[in-house]
Amino acid sequence: MYSIETVVRSELRDGKGYRLKVSILDLGLYIDGFRALKSERNQNGWWVQPPSNLVKGVWVTACEFDKTKAFWLNIEQSCVDAIATYLSEDRQQITQNSSRDILPADDEMEDVLSKGFEFPPGWDEKTPEPRKEYHP
Repeated sequence: MYSIETVVRSELRDGKGYRLKVSILDLGLYIDGFRALKSERNQNGWWVQPPSNLVKGVWVTACEFDKTKAFWLNIEQSCVDAIATYLSEDRQQITQNSSRDILPADDEMEDVLSKGFEFPPGWDEKTPEPRKEYHP
């Protein structure tokens, strides 16, 4: 069996889920961008999704998993466990230890902007994701 570690990177903007980073340590494989959304349909309460990108109006999955295999089930359980840890009483400590991994504070962002940093066309100054209307 593989050693799998998962960390919660951030809450989703709509507050309905989390973005996660899954590390398969034995393989040296680190996959950022998993999402977990609250779900009544799934037995564990979370719908775990592999990373995907919107390309020309179609969602393209960065990596695919056979969700009937033990490997995926272990990844999914690791994600659920990471969320449970994040939501536990230790949340304050976890947030302090990983705050730089999530997003820079507003004052840090203002400092970067004051030094003349220019965002590429179509990028919002407050978030690292491109605006929806930007089409390269």
